[in-house]
Amino acid sequence: MEFFTYLIKVNIAIAVLYGSYGLLFRSDTFFRWKRVLLLSIPAIALLYPLVDVLRLLSYEVASGSSLLPSYYLNEVTVTANGGQPGDGFSLASCLPALIAGAYLLGVTVALVRMASQVASVCSLLLQAQKMKVDGQTVYRKKGLQTPFSFFRYIVLDPQQYPACELQEIIRHEATHVRQRHSLDVMAAEIMTAFCWFNPFVRLMKREIRMNLEYLADRSVINAGLGREHYQLHLLRLTYHKAIATITNNFNVSPLKKRISMMNKNETPRLGLAKYLLVLPVIAALLIFNSFNQNPKSTAASEKNATDIKIRRTGALIIIDDVVSTYDDLERLQPDSIASVAVLKDSSATALYGARGAKGVILVETKKKAAAKKVFTAVEEMPQFPGGETALMKWLQNSIKYPKTAFEQGIQGRAVVSFIIRADGSIDDIRTVQPLSTDCDSEAIRVVKAMPKWIPGKQDGKQVDVYYTLPIVFKLE
Repeated sequence: MEFFTYLIKVNIAIAVLYGSYGLLFRSDTFFRWKRVLLLSIPAIALLYPLVDVLRLLSYEVASGSSLLPSYYLNEVTVTANGGQPGDGFSLASCLPALIAGAYLLGVTVALVRMASQVASVCSLLLQAQKMKVDGQTVYRKKGLQTPFSFFRYIVLDPQQYPACELQEIIRHEATHVRQRHSLDVMAAEIMTAFCWFNPFVRLMKREIRMNLEYLADRSVINAGLGREHYQLHLLRLTYHKAIATITNNFNVSPLKKRISMMNKNETPRLGLAKYLLVLPVIAALLIFNSFNQNPKSTAASEKNATDIKIRRTGALIIIDDVVSTYDDLERLQPDSIASVAVLKDSSATALYGARGAKGVILVETKKKAAAKKVFTAVEEMPQFPGGETALMKWLQNSIKYPKTAFEQGIQGRAVVSFIIRADGSIDDIRTVQPLSTDCDSEAIRVVKAMPKWIPGKQDGKQVDVYYTLPIVFKLE
């Protein structure tokens, strides 16, 4: 479901950014700036969910798998009845697949429609005759009533227009070609295909098309061609049907807006300053994304990293396995720190009892890490008695779905890291990706209850090795 979480964030950003555009910039005559802004909306929407601004603004050392790069065991799934996922049918279990199927069907239909339009335009170009008109290369299609351009091709029937109107059409379409407006159109079409369910995407696509026409219309007017004659020419072609929506059509509707924009006074240059207002909107999206990294609202939300200059919340400070103070923590030089981890709720109390009730901050210096020599991979990896198949079977039989988590509808993945010591015992158990208090406690309980492993070996010696175990709690 990570993809759909990402998709939702993308569409929220499009709605917010397009709404800001509509309120602040739609009526401006800064057509080039508006083109940049409109093309930036999908780019920003696609990129901002990938950025966690809070991590970029603070000095942090990641915990979890990046804190303890370790060997990942196969994922274990436990269902509400404590066994393998059931075979029974339920609407709730099928709903994600139905949503995914409906989404993919919509995307497929939109892409096929776009591909068919491209094919029809290419077919028309193959039938057209290449020629020069007023020094401009065009493609003549006899009987074509709607002139259009597509990338570097201008298609029309020159015999249908008097010289003055032909000059206006060629100037208009040549602007589309020279400024590569077809790239904007195709980008908008692709974005619409992948966000077909979002009405704001369609509004954005329409606005992109209109702004391109404003640019082309301005080019015609600036060339000294008669404004009123040009507008009457457009009106005469109002009811001619466009060849395809992916092309730049000379008489694209609504003409009323185009004519109104042609007659409008230019926006004062001072109005460019308001384009800076986009920056706070982008900042708000980044902050929103940073506070919503975990999509499960019912699960415990916990960052996988911490600022060294952390607030004094009363958490237990442990530096190199020694209980310390906040002053000790802040005196550490950043370059001397190997790793930082934050334990909260069940993860903290399960390992440190009442002392960890307000959380635990575990800090390990590089000196300590070098002395410990805990390996992430060795020549002979530790083995569970009976092998990995026996381990998976043991875990399936041992893990129980917490009753409270089941009643609250909590499901998802909890990731636990631990060390297989040189004597085969389990040590340093941490929940590096929390899910909920009960699920985290159950994951820690099961790992603690494991029998001794056959220890790993490096250069013939038994050594400590990091392991990571993902456990999926799934409702059926």
